Amino acid sequence: VDTATGSVTWKFGTEEAKFAELAKNYIIDNNIQDSYPAEIAIDRRVVFENLDLGYYLIDSSEGAICTLHNVTGTVELSDKSVETTNVKTVKENSENEYGEKNDADIGDTVEFKSTINVQNSASSYIFHDKMSDGLTFDDSSVQIKKYSADPTATAENVQESDYKVETVLADGCTFHIDFTTPFVESLEIGDKIEITYTATLNEKAVVRGEGNTNTSYLMYDNNPTAKSTTTTYSWGFNIFKYTKGDGNVKTPLENAKFKLYKESSGDKYAKMDDNDPSKFSNWVTEQDATEFTSDADGNITINGLDSGTYFLKETEAPTDYSLLQVPVKVVIGTDGKVYLNENTNTPQADNTVNIENKKGNEMPGTGGIGTTIFYVLGAVLVIGAAVLLVVRRRMSAEK
Repeated sequence: VDTATGSVTWKFGTEEAKFAELAKNYIIDNNIQDSYPAEIAIDRRVVFENLDLGYYLIDSSEGAICTLHNVTGTVELSDKSVETTNVKTVKENSENEYGEKNDADIGDTVEFKSTINVQNSASSYIFHDKMSDGLTFDDSSVQIKKYSADPTATAENVQESDYKVETVLADGCTFHIDFTTPFVESLEIGDKIEITYTATLNEKAVVRGEGNTNTSYLMYDNNPTAKSTTTTYSWGFNIFKYTKGDGNVKTPLENAKFKLYKESSGDKYAKMDDNDPSKFSNWVTEQDATEFTSDADGNITINGLDSGTYFLKETEAPTDYSLLQVPVKVVIGTDGKVYLNENTNTPQADNTVNIENKKGNEMPGTGGIGTTIFYVLGAVLVIGAAVLLVVRRRMSAEK
């Protein structure tokens, strides 16, 4: 301590944090009372006034310790444990709940929600959001609500005059929401701002990989909150069409044809992207659905699907092979693993569904020409038997 000026100079090479901890323990052990009682302001600031020049130690009930040197004016510190925060979540439609991740079909609308927890006074709020290329932001979908710290108050819709959505940006973000100063200054500690908006999972979506991310944060008075990220996944599977040859060796079959559906009625048949036949586009009627055809290696690839249960209907078998009479059930788990029929305990290796065709003619199907032939033959036999019976009776009568 410089006795002439009253200033404190820290000795080079000493451990300041260790000294602060020792000083705190000394104060507690010796029951030293606070010489400068603090005043708690309305906005939850703690104010120390009329301090002499010197070295000060500030302790927090949250366990944080900070030090101040040569206090010559007003100094503002923020306790990071009570900083304003932003938490992003995404809606999983199958569960109708928000969380850190979801999965979806390409073309699905994905719902996002960011919640700002107000813990500090501020005069400016700019909400930043960056989506990966597989998500297309809908700027008309933005809705904002304010929840008061007063638990008895109802949620209020924030008026569009209180904010502006900006999409032409130089910082690489997908969009900003810039709140007006009067609105920000009207916020109280404990208020919550809920921002909801949507995006479409598009044809650029990452499939069977790291997923498609959406990251946001809030900049308030040039202080950024921690970034919060959600991930939207999309899945897929492969088909291997084969027959068993000598020694049960699997031989690929070309020109087997399938349609994929998730429900047997309505617009629930898969149509693929015109530019990428392996990537899902949307759900249509059976008549408009894409017909998949196995290649020379017996392979078909289907990508861009939500988790769930699907069915593969064989529409045409390779020449000299029997058509499958029962659709193949395929289940995609929320982790992207693929299961076949009722075997939901063992995932398929490499997410590949193996489907066998056997040689032989197609058996007559119910309602097809085959049953009609049986009906006709049966009717002929019945009529023939009746005619024969009548002839025999007449011959007996003549005798």
